[in-house]
Amino acid sequence: MIALVLRNGAHGVNALDLAGELLGEYRTVRALAMARPEELAMRRGVGPAKAAALVAAFELARRADGRDEQLVLPRGPEDVARVARREFDGSRGERVA
Repeated sequence: MIALVLRNGAHGVNALDLAGELLGEYRTVRALAMARPEELAMRRGVGPAKAAALVAAFELARRADGRDEQLVLPRGPEDVARVARREFDGSRGERVA
């Protein structure tokens, strides 16, 4: 599926091989899904457009998981902390959007 999102590869590397290289580098789909777009874009054969497509595909999958279906109206710091923990679970570092 990653190869489909990438659409095509780079000179001498097809999309399937590029997807395999990315998975080999990140070791798991979860780790690849947590990669920053800037980090992915620096990879040979990826660039900004493919990096954006990968990040968007993983975000869409996360939303389809159903975790975002219920709107949480924070009523105190505990509610904010609960949402933040769920949102940033597994993140490698802070990222301001």
